[in-house]
Amino acid sequence: MAQSKKAAFRAMYELNDEQEMFRETIADYVKDKMIPRREELDRDKKFPQWFYDDIVEMGITSLIIPEDCDGLGFGLFDVALVIEEIA
Repeated sequence: MAQSKKAAFRAMYELNDEQEMFRETIADYVKDKMIPRREELDRDKKFPQWFYDDIVEMGITSLIIPEDCDGLGFGLFDVALVIEEIA
């Protein structure tokens, strides 16, 4: 997503502190782990095991699962934040 579109999207919604912290965590992960390996990811066109292991550890796979079921209890908007940062 182009930078101006990201700014417009964020301007429509105000993130709470928890959402902003989570978004920053994902953005840092992308910067530190994915961007340095982007050529490998594009070339191999596979879903690497290290990526899956990382997103499980960060709780992304349990984002919308309710807290009383050991999930994070986030909503679909939070899923969109993750997708936006990873894309």
